[in-house]
Amino acid sequence: MLLFNTLHIAVLPVIWLSIISLVTLQILTLIFATLPGNALLAWCVNVLGISALYLRQPHAVMRLLQFLVPSVGAAAMASYLLRAPNPLPVTVVGYSDVTVLRWSIIGLLTLGISLPRIWGGIREMRRPLWGEARLLERASRTGNLFFFTSAGRAYLRDRFGTSPEDFIRIVRRRSSPLATGTPM
Repeated sequence: MLLFNTLHIAVLPVIWLSIISLVTLQILTLIFATLPGNALLAWCVNVLGISALYLRQPHAVMRLLQFLVPSVGAAAMASYLLRAPNPLPVTVVGYSDVTVLRWSIIGLLTLGISLPRIWGGIREMRRPLWGEARLLERASRTGNLFFFTSAGRAYLRDRFGTSPEDFIRIVRRRSSPLATGTPM
């Protein structure tokens, strides 16, 4: 229970609601990332979630759908869980207007779990990288896991003449300050 003056908020149901909404967001992200087809090279998994690496920039409408639909789906899941016949007991003792409370919880939750995607979208607008440059930039980060599609494995084999494991190992080794070739 969180206590704010006269308000008492049950924390555990809010945590469950956040986890379920985040899982819904990630599943919908996976589904809508596969829509551009053969341009999908790999899945990039890190602490902030799952993102897709494409060979070519998807159409603007497709990118907008890939951004909005998972967020709206997570909000719809939270709304359903708060309004179902047996809703999650997200209660705030000391606040009388339940409808406003539900909508504010849904809005804040959706904004909170979509914030990494918003931040990533803003970064992409400032520095748009697509194709090989984006793949190299993402692969050089050590905290990311990659799952290459068959088109991505074929691209690495044709373009770099290597397997995905060797490619990741080589790119990450070159980004190390010890692998610059300068004498110590």
